[in-house]
Amino acid sequence: MGRLQRIGAGAVVALVAALLLAGSVAAVYALRSFPQLDGTLRAAGLQHAVAVRRDEADVTHIEAQTPWDAWFAMGYVHAQERTWQLEFNRRLMHGELSEILGPATLDTDKLMRTLDIMGAARRQYAALPAFAREALQAYSRGIQSFHAARTQALPPEFLLLGARPGGAQGVAWAPEDSVAWALMMALDLGGNWGNEFARLSLAATLPTERLWQLMPPYPGEAPATAVDLQALYRSLGVYRAPQAAAP
Repeated sequence: MGRLQRIGAGAVVALVAALLLAGSVAAVYALRSFPQLDGTLRAAGLQHAVAVRRDEADVTHIEAQTPWDAWFAMGYVHAQERTWQLEFNRRLMHGELSEILGPATLDTDKLMRTLDIMGAARRQYAALPAFAREALQAYSRGIQSFHAARTQALPPEFLLLGARPGGAQGVAWAPEDSVAWALMMALDLGGNWGNEFARLSLAATLPTERLWQLMPPYPGEAPATAVDLQALYRSLGVYRAPQAAAP
């Protein structure tokens, strides 16, 4: 019995030691994934030196000599602090979550591809003025520059899911992705689109005063506007001209 007790005690000690070692390794890895907040970093792509400062509230302040360096540095800092969030968001709007999360997100991927979020983003990006495209390009280059010479470990989510920034394409964040995320925000904040569409349809036949009677504002609030919405929308070409009846 004494020998069995010694073997059992030895197994417990070995298990505790293994757990402590695993915990230490995990802690070291987590610490290595934190961004460097002090000192100097070199980022290929900057035209001039940029100062990045975090205040006591952990708000990041960027001081740059040109707008393009400011956009670049913002992308770099986002990659430092939010690499997993950027990757998750990129996969979400590209419809690629199921590659790392499995069948649980397949319906979400199908929805994103059906809505053609990325196709719409590419068309909108191509129609942007040159200065806006250049700003988004600079932001994207900042993210890519971080990954090209990364000094910190990737967040644990990458290790656990076997993922890498940019997936198979290796582009952690393209300029069009910023436009796509704006569309995703619009989709997320547009949960009342059904009511908005119903109001638009009703305004074609109802005067504004009657419209607010049918669809009143929140209690205690005044109607949003007294403008003749029907006339406004017709002047903007929102409503089709009435078709002449067949003889």
